[in-house]
Amino acid sequence: PPRSTLSSSSAASDVYKRQDESVYFWIRRFESEAERERLYEAVYQSDFWTKEVAPKVGELIDREAIQVQRVNATRLSTMQ
Repeated sequence: PPRSTLSSSSAASDVYKRQDESVYFWIRRFESEAERERLYEAVYQSDFWTKEVAPKVGELIDREAIQVQRVNATRLSTMQ
């Protein structure tokens, strides 16, 4: 996702569900939990996000359908 790139977060992958293109997800990668917290605050508390993006999100995304999953890569994963 573009905003992730701008905030230094690494989007390791983004895909959509083959049988339903309305289902889209991406995997973000952070060096540590502290980095994740710092970047989330920097993005979601920024004037750009609160004034420009957040008001439009409801028109573009079904917020009720959002599912956030916190996962860890396996030892052999290329996403580490």
